[in-house]
Amino acid sequence: MQVQEQFARHYINMFQQDNRKMKFFKGIMGIALVCMLMCACDTSLQRKHLVGKWTQVNIESRIADGEPEETDETAVWTFMNDSTYTIEDEEQIETGRWSLEDSVLTLLAINDVDSLVTSYEIILCQNDSLVHCSEEESDYGTITETTTLIRSE
Repeated sequence: MQVQEQFARHYINMFQQDNRKMKFFKGIMGIALVCMLMCACDTSLQRKHLVGKWTQVNIESRIADGEPEETDETAVWTFMNDSTYTIEDEEQIETGRWSLEDSVLTLLAINDVDSLVTSYEIILCQNDSLVHCSEEESDYGTITETTTLIRSE
């Protein structure tokens, strides 16, 4: 009987050690899998995220530390693969070239008389929404403008 008890204890002890080893191995594999997935996911903003047609639904302007003013002027912003863009509202159509570096969208508006460069810091870009912000110095202080667009196509 004593030999059987020793034999049973030996196998139980081996099973417990193997179980601990297996838990440790599973934990290491889980950590490795999470690290691989995090490295494989590219969360950086890319040109392909912006290409398409967007409808402007809101603009919030703030002068210096004043209260924000919202406007509901609508416009359609279209970014093409060839780095050209159009912004069309009720009064005019702006055309030009666009570029993206990190999270900064730069528009070079070109018309018959001159050109104008505007840079926007992209705050949010998801499948169906785009929010960007620009700042401009004026006699009244810094004007901050935040624009919200939703994907039209």
